Amino acid sequence: MRSRANPVLTTGSEVRPKSEETRRKLIEAAGEIFAEVGFEAASVRQITEKAHANIAAINYYFGDKLQLYRTVLEAITHRAVNLLKAECGSGSPEERLRHFIRSVLLAEGDGGYAWAHLLMSREINGLRGAQPAISTDLVRPMHEMAESVVRDLLGTEAAEAVVRLAASMLVSVCFNWQPQQRFDRLLYPNIDHSAVDLETTVTRIYLFMLGGIRSLAGRGSP
Repeated sequence: MRSRANPVLTTGSEVRPKSEETRRKLIEAAGEIFAEVGFEAASVRQITEKAHANIAAINYYFGDKLQLYRTVLEAITHRAVNLLKAECGSGSPEERLRHFIRSVLLAEGDGGYAWAHLLMSREINGLRGAQPAISTDLVRPMHEMAESVVRDLLGTEAAEAVVRLAASMLVSVCFNWQPQQRFDRLLYPNIDHSAVDLETTVTRIYLFMLGGIRSLAGRGSP
């Protein structure tokens, strides 16, 4: 990439090079559009208009739309994996399961991207075209952590096929939760969906997954 001076952009008390700010805006705009319409339907013009950037900026900073897509996925999976490593590395099997669920749900909040779960749900449920190799490589560390949590719950005697299935279900439930809530608001418009806080949601998913994982392995309910 050509070296060029970076004008400085000041936002409140934060000062960052203009090039860094433009790149950040492109990632955020692209992530939101990819989440809403998918990789194929998203256009470079849509992304640059939303980011208030020149249409050539994507080629300059990322090379092409596919590399921008990779960068977007890297941004959200890197955050999720870091949370999982920090929170799920120790504790009882039950505590690790609860921490896993909370960490995935927090991946879009607390400084994360509001569209993260929708995009990951789209990837998990509809891999196709040129992206599968990208998304599977990036999501693999999350599945490996989920397998570790499940194996810890079930013990070393658990069949690997059961561990993989339970881990896949755990990842799917967690990443599909937020998109499902969007759909639930359409299904049940008269219900106050804001009444359930994060910890209540974590507990409900935890109890559902704990019972399901143990039952799947023939160990009965918790």
